Amino acid sequence: MDDPSHQKQEPLMYDLEKGNLLVVGSTGSGRTTLIQTIVLSLVRSCPPDMLVFHIIDFAGHKLRLPSRISTFWRIYEPADSDRIHKLLSFLKGTLEERRRLFLEARSLNLASYNRSCVEETVLPTVLVVIKQL
Repeated sequence: MDDPSHQKQEPLMYDLEKGNLLVVGSTGSGRTTLIQTIVLSLVRSCPPDMLVFHIIDFAGHKLRLPSRISTFWRIYEPADSDRIHKLLSFLKGTLEERRRLFLEARSLNLASYNRSCVEETVLPTVLVVIKQL
């Protein structure tokens, strides 16, 4: 986190298990850079089968990520309305299925569910980034 008044920079830490994250700022304030940094940081720290990103970029594909990590993410643009509708249906189904699994396992969240189950049934983290609404 940049603190120019004290001439300090410290890492910005956020625990995604705590809930949603909203990034707000004016044009040129670094929103896209922050999102790219978060995505790349998570990609570096998670195995490919444990993390999936779905990025809806209404700004028109200004979010650039290296193609070598494309197994982690899919980007949807405004013209992809059919794909976005399919994504929303997929997410709804995923939420319903996970709600059922968590209830059966008496887990409150993904982390506690994954700690309580056998390795073959561990669920990946699914992150949805909606950029430029």
